[in-house]
Amino acid sequence: MMKAKSLAKRFLGLSAFCLCFSVPTATFAAVTGSADVRVYIGRLDKYETLKIYHTDRQPTVPYVSAVEYLGNLYDASEIAFHANEANNVLTAVRNGIEVTFDSREDTLVCADWDAFFGSYGARALPNGILGPHEFNAQAVSRKHSSTETEARGFAIDLKRYEQDIVWHEDDVLLPFAVLQNVFATPMRANRLSFNGDSFYNISEPMTKHIYGFERNPLLRKNAYADAYYAGSFSKRKDIPADYARYAYGTNCLLFDMYYGHKEEKGIKDFDSYLAENGLKEGLLSTDREKSDEAFLSLIYKLFDSGHDSILLRTGVFHTGSIAEVQEIFQMYGPKGMRDALQRLVYRLDDKGVDFLSGEVGTYAQYAAACEDLQLDPILLHYIFRGGSKEPEAFWLADAQELLKVRGTADEEIEVELFTGMSQSRDFSSFVQTVKHIETLKPEDFSAARVDIIDDTAFIYFESFNESGNEASFYFAPPSPEVYDSSTFGLFYDAFAQIQQAPQVKRVVIDLSSNGGGEVGALTAVLGFLAPDGEANITYYNTLNQNYCSEWYHVDTNLDGHFDGRDGFGGQYAFYILTSGYSYSCANALPFFAQQGGLAKVIGEQPGGGDCLLLPFQDTYGHVANMSSNLKLGRMKGGSFCSTEHAVKVDIPFGVQADKLYFNYAAIVKLLHERDAL
Repeated sequence: MMKAKSLAKRFLGLSAFCLCFSVPTATFAAVTGSADVRVYIGRLDKYETLKIYHTDRQPTVPYVSAVEYLGNLYDASEIAFHANEANNVLTAVRNGIEVTFDSREDTLVCADWDAFFGSYGARALPNGILGPHEFNAQAVSRKHSSTETEARGFAIDLKRYEQDIVWHEDDVLLPFAVLQNVFATPMRANRLSFNGDSFYNISEPMTKHIYGFERNPLLRKNAYADAYYAGSFSKRKDIPADYARYAYGTNCLLFDMYYGHKEEKGIKDFDSYLAENGLKEGLLSTDREKSDEAFLSLIYKLFDSGHDSILLRTGVFHTGSIAEVQEIFQMYGPKGMRDALQRLVYRLDDKGVDFLSGEVGTYAQYAAACEDLQLDPILLHYIFRGGSKEPEAFWLADAQELLKVRGTADEEIEVELFTGMSQSRDFSSFVQTVKHIETLKPEDFSAARVDIIDDTAFIYFESFNESGNEASFYFAPPSPEVYDSSTFGLFYDAFAQIQQAPQVKRVVIDLSSNGGGEVGALTAVLGFLAPDGEANITYYNTLNQNYCSEWYHVDTNLDGHFDGRDGFGGQYAFYILTSGYSYSCANALPFFAQQGGLAKVIGEQPGGGDCLLLPFQDTYGHVANMSSNLKLGRMKGGSFCSTEHAVKVDIPFGVQADKLYFNYAAIVKLLHERDAL
């Protein structure tokens, strides 16, 4: 994965073109009430407050003040507001750039959105890929100027998303997700989820505390997650129709603005795209199960790349029993729970419950079967939720699937934690490649290492990592202990070893089992390959529709001077070893190194991943990643060429690939043979 880090603040054109879908008849909403609600930022003992407003047009949707929300998102000194009561227009000014909120037209207009979002003076570009907090042993280049072509501003017409702007007391009110999606997303500060009563930051604590997190189903119950899942929405079996429209419209807005592969997929606007692909009805459904399934298909079937994945499928509606389900996971584990449910279904089938004909059985039959099998009755909370004696709607299909494999070779199938990915065609193929490469890797092969064989050094690592502690290397130089946490530290120590081995003439950077990581680590490696420590990253911003070129200098010798003595280009012959596993940053490094004449590429075509990863969450509390509006690549002959499958392998492994990966002695022999030609 390829991602740029960011820091949150307190809360977590012109009409050149327009973001839109079908236009409904204009209506004007009236404020019907307001309330101060709590905003929990990862803990329950402290909270902020935010005033929400209710309107007659969308009674269950939280509206918030643009002045209050943006005043919390940015530092107060960074943003100013001007109200024009005569025209019912609010203007926000940041970095000298205006965003106008026109409540009569329901539009947001800006001449340069990225410049409004940016942090001038602290980056290579106003809203550059690397934030100031990522300049660890790196700095903006003094030798080369960073540049960008002119931005193309545009208007957002909220009517086309069935959303609106309400003028209220010299301020404007907007649906919360409109503000969070438009303004917090590029800062990676889109972290708040509304549960009907309060807002909760769920993104930051998700991986350790918000049970339901897809990549760790064994997270333990805790008070913070319990409170989040216990809001008033959790008691509603059906989603209110106005809230479903709000969720759908704000998702379309988010994807229209920030999804990076619209051009490749021929997407004019997401409303049309979702309708054409049969998902609009499901995403607008007031049935939570149907809505959730449609969202799953959107991410894994339509988006379909290594950057597109769901992290949290559990939403805020009809979740009163989620805590009970989590107790089952903790007791049984994912495979243990599946095995227990399978035994339960088999016993009920033997007792005459004909699942394949549509029968589901009674609660008493399930309880008796649990007793017969000596299964803890807590297992039944998975099937009968919230105290109901009727099985959940999904259960019949689950039971039928379990029965269909009875007595077959698939009966013992391994439980997949990443459910839903089977819908993904391209990504499923990529996953198979990853699994194949993993089978070639020796069991004792460490995740980051340096090997010197004959006249060739190998630097192997599985992720581009930037720990944020690189600046501490000025006090204590890197050692093998930091290899896993800091790619800069790995390369610094690797070259310290290489310089002590005068026989080394070649350096192979092994990305054959590398899925990407932090862009700051990518620029660090480019600095080591360069003859002067200079690193150039270029990309196309699909939001602003402009081309950007950023230059950095990497202090590879840690002397603090950032000068021409940095870098090792010209001192060694560099090779970058790739496979179909090499993704995102591991796809970008060979591209930029090849374009800059810094290294040759050996192995097989890397897997792709041209866009930076962008986390987002919707109004239901689903958290996911998608390919962002920042697309890495180079301008060639007036046309932009992305890094996606653009690397040309100089020395392909061909049919010998399986015998060469992780066999460094064989690779050295191959390179010697190539030199002799």
